[in-house]
This record gives sequence, C-alpha cells and structure tokens, in this order.
Amino acid sequence: MKVSKSAITNIKFVLYVLIFGFFMFLFGKSFEAVFIPTVPLSSDFCLDMRSVDLGEGRYFDDCYEFKNEFEKNKFYHNQEMSDRKQYLVVFNILISTAVTFVLIYFFGFLHQRSGKDIGQDLITVFFVSLFLGGFPALIMPLAYDAIIKDPDNFLPEFILDVRDSQVQYLLYKLEFEDDRTGAVFPQQTLCKQHSKQF
Repeated sequence: MKVSKSAITNIKFVLYVLIFGFFMFLFGKSFEAVFIPTVPLSSDFCLDMRSVDLGEGRYFDDCYEFKNEFEKNKFYHNQEMSDRKQYLVVFNILISTAVTFVLIYFFGFLHQRSGKDIGQDLITVFFVSLFLGGFPALIMPLAYDAIIKDPDNFLPEFILDVRDSQVQYLLYKLEFEDDRTGAVFPQQTLCKQHSKQF
C-alpha cells in the first residue's frame, strides 16, 4: 500500500507538533522555575476578596484586606511574576517560528525539497512558519499542562533545586520587606528580637 505525499506531510507535521510541543512545554516550565518563581500563599491570605468589573464582561479579583504584610508582599510578588509570563509566551513564539522556518526553508519540512530549492518567497515562508509554529508554542504547552498533573517529574533535578532555592530566598526577602520602599531590613528585625532578651 502506497502512502501519498500529503499523508506523509500530515504525519510529519503531527509528530513535529507533539514532540516539539512537549519540548516547548518543558522549556517553559524550566524557564518559569528559574526566572519566574512564585511563592506559596496561605489558604486564608486574604480577608476581603472582591471582584472588580473591568467592563465588557471582564472581572478581576483583587484583595482589599490581607491577613498580614507578609501575605500581601507574597500576593503582589506573584502578580508581578504572572505579568512577566507574557514575555515567555512571546519568546516561545519566536523560538517556534524560527525552528519551523529553518525546517521548511532549508530542509523541506512540508515538501520533498526545501523551500530554498523550489524558490519559495522568504516572506511567505515566514508567515507560514509563524502560523504553524503557534501549535507547538501555544496550543500544545496548554494541552500538556492540562494532561500532566505533576510536570516536576519531567524536569531536571538541578532545575528543581534552583527553584527551591529561589523560593526560600524570596520567602525570607518578602517577610522582611518594607511595604513602602521595598527595602529589606533583616538585621534591624534581628536586632529588635535580640534586644528583647535583655
């Protein structure tokens, strides 16, 4: 039974999306662990949570009264890390587009011959790569995130060690962070604790 060229192309594309999508999923999790670390919040960190109406059916949950300053600092740190994730999405798209472009233009990913050999326009190849690259960069990481309940099992041990160290440092830093200036005064706090003994 002879398999058509279009079927082979479809199979290659599906394998590419699955395999490279899994790689992008692991890359994103590793990047988050090292550069976008979040800290755990206590279950009762907020005493007064309200939904803010942003218009057009959009709502944003914001805390109006925190349990203490430590939980407040942790909450806003996690908010900052959440905003930083948008840069990771853009970076993923750039990587996926670049890899897809190279595969199509130089190695004939969608054809028997490379795009360079058959005279494909660079602009056309770029937009095709941008569209096809969105699958492993955006869709598959979300799919794997929903399927894999514990991605830590797939991350290298040194990445997990770096993340744990980051979290421990952040917890220490945020506990002693001054709410107005963001400065950290662990020595001042320790001196106060020490003075109480005399």
